[in-house]
Amino acid sequence: MYRVTVDGVELEVGFQHCDGWPRYTVCTISAGDRRLTYGTANCSAADQFCRATGRKLALTRAVAELPKHVRKAIWEGYWRATARQINVFLSE
Repeated sequence: MYRVTVDGVELEVGFQHCDGWPRYTVCTISAGDRRLTYGTANCSAADQFCRATGRKLALTRAVAELPKHVRKAIWEGYWRATARQINVFLSE
């Protein structure tokens, strides 16, 4: 989960993964208690389940209908959050 502020509104972007069957990832974008949009990525039985790929697909689908400046801010927040996770992993 990460937070991004766009036009004075704090948006919360979160992900949920289901490793059972069927395998899927859900991305939700909320402002406070109100869910604004969501996107899902379903894994085929023939595919290897990958959380990173699921996050990217679900986020792409969640932001598809949002204005461009909002999409850009959300993706920049995603890449910042992902870079922090990689740096923590590499420093261990």
